[in-house]
Amino acid sequence: MILIDNNQLLISNVFVAMKHSDIEDESTLRHLVVNTYRYYNQKFKNEYGDMIICHDSSKCWRKDIFEHYKSNRKKAKEKSQHDWNKIFNTMTTIRGEIEESFPWKNMSVPCTEADDIIAVITQNSSPMESIVIVSSDKDFQQLQRFPDVQQYSPHKKNMIVCEDPEAFLIEHMVKGDVSDGIPNVLSDDDTFIDPDKKQTTMTKKRVNEAIGHYTSGALDFEETQVKYIRNWIRNKTMIDMTQIPQEHKDRILDEWAEPTVGDKSQVFEYMVNNRLGDMVDIVI
Repeated sequence: MILIDNNQLLISNVFVAMKHSDIEDESTLRHLVVNTYRYYNQKFKNEYGDMIICHDSSKCWRKDIFEHYKSNRKKAKEKSQHDWNKIFNTMTTIRGEIEESFPWKNMSVPCTEADDIIAVITQNSSPMESIVIVSSDKDFQQLQRFPDVQQYSPHKKNMIVCEDPEAFLIEHMVKGDVSDGIPNVLSDDDTFIDPDKKQTTMTKKRVNEAIGHYTSGALDFEETQVKYIRNWIRNKTMIDMTQIPQEHKDRILDEWAEPTVGDKSQVFEYMVNNRLGDMVDIVI
């Protein structure tokens, strides 16, 4: 299977395209989206088979557990000179078109992210099936602990190889994830929200101590034991992709079992009608 981390892949391409084109134009954005899917389908289809495009829903279960999850991203959008609401709305329209006209499975499940969909499929696929995750997001390295899972980085244009996925995951939980607004295990929940707060510095010694405590099962850290354990639980819940609540796993599996909507016979007509003639030789 080819598992596409849709938002991560397309948004990075949008940023590149912004430098030389009007990405808010619907035709320009449609060309970018279709060409991106076309490229990765052609690149990996022979080795990995069918492609599944995994989407974020508008809400995420993580936000209900940790209120500051990805709060910093909203500020970044507000500062941008581009109309991101228009861009996302146009991408939603294009997604519907592609779902109807192409034989690529699109998956979106209420209250989940593409990360959740990719993680659940990876953990529940046949051991005999090879999987490539198309995303530059480092978080997916933890999924290489499962059989025959590879990750391709569109940014670096190479495979991301993680020699020790378990060790990577533990260190990631210790350090937190700034891009998602998750502080390290020594810092308060609102560290990235409160301008008067900063993360407690994670020296190499402290990182190693925290990893040692976690792997030994002795989650104590000087006088901050209760808070430290709580922060560990916070970070494990947010970062470890095996911690997705069962109700969301079940919804993802149900959606995965649904047949693909798109009709291959409509591809040519769609390409012509939308002036995508330079890609009319698209390989399905």
